[in-house]
Amino acid sequence: MLYTSIFTCTICDFLNSHYPGELLGYTSWMQLKDISKSFSMTFTMAVIVYMLKFIPISYWITLPIQIVVGFSLFFLLCRITKIEEYKEMMNMIKPMFNKIIGKQ
Repeated sequence: MLYTSIFTCTICDFLNSHYPGELLGYTSWMQLKDISKSFSMTFTMAVIVYMLKFIPISYWITLPIQIVVGFSLFFLLCRITKIEEYKEMMNMIKPMFNKIIGKQ
């Protein structure tokens, strides 16, 4: 049932993006290319954070470790892959952060 759902959603995605893609000049393959970097980065982060689950310590300690490692890994991978959305997000956050700590 899960495989059928994935298959159906994939077909629906291509069908729903085919005709608008022709009108806008932005095909399904271009969309996949645009999200592939983000998807691979997120998948890598998820696998590493999931592996932290197997550290033989309390779950109350494991969860904060997973959160910190997840955020750190996400920002590190964003810097390495030079994702444009990351740069845009940082340009919006920096002025707010500087305002909070008192820098101009």
